[in-house]
Amino acid sequence: MEKLFFFDIDGTLIECNKGIYSIPQDVRDGLRSLQKKDMMFFSDRKM
Repeated sequence: MEKLFFFDIDGTLIECNKGIYSIPQDVRDGLRSLQKKDMMFFSDRKM
């Protein structure tokens, strides 16, 4: 069985109110780690 993860960009992966307008590298690395474990994730912005 596949595991799926869905992320909302605003307030989850970026924080515009804190001046973070792109996905931080450590978050990108974490998402790639999910991919390596055959887990799927979806967001409304390209990595």
